[in-house]
Amino acid sequence: MSHGGQDPAQPIKTQPQWQRTPGTSHQGQYSRPYPVVPPGIEPLVEVDNVLYRKQVLQTSDGQTLYSVQKESECCGIPLILKLTDPYQRAVLHAHLFSESGCCNPYTELQVEAPPGYPIGFIMFKDSRRGLTFSIHDEQRELIFTSQFKSHSFLKKPIEICSVQGNHPVGQISKTKGKPSKILIQFPKDLEVKMKAVILATYLYMKYRVDEINSQAAAADG
Repeated sequence: MSHGGQDPAQPIKTQPQWQRTPGTSHQGQYSRPYPVVPPGIEPLVEVDNVLYRKQVLQTSDGQTLYSVQKESECCGIPLILKLTDPYQRAVLHAHLFSESGCCNPYTELQVEAPPGYPIGFIMFKDSRRGLTFSIHDEQRELIFTSQFKSHSFLKKPIEICSVQGNHPVGQISKTKGKPSKILIQFPKDLEVKMKAVILATYLYMKYRVDEINSQAAAADG
């Protein structure tokens, strides 16, 4: 995504809110037409990759997209994610919840953009085969899946696969050089709400891996 000579320190220019955008088709992946772009995530329309470092999501040319805040509630929701744009406007909110009640594990992340309007759900499962993340749209239709071993997190690229054909449609990897960044890639013409949900998926992955590593360290100690 090119911004010419624009100062990278300046916020990127966004498209008009609630712009109508035609649906697109990939090889068996999510292709249902989407009539609107939720306000706040318009900058994702024209990008096919996002970099993440030090709680900031940015374009490949250094333009800030969103700042990420992670919170939790004492004796309540263990993970709350808030994304704000360069103007400090809340554009995306995600939180863990348990469909079976507060006494059961929190394994599902609800993603909202703007806050209060669900655009997707991410479900987590830990098994002998590894960690599995199931990515659903706002209608809870399964769209993508991703699976990896916690001990190999980002040591090699993590693929995001279509449930139709099980072929890779996105990837999460660590860039080379220092300082390294997390590179999140997806098709440029992917449904924009699913781009936002994929960004939240990476943040959820990191939360779960950190949790597992912390529990393992406590057990060893």
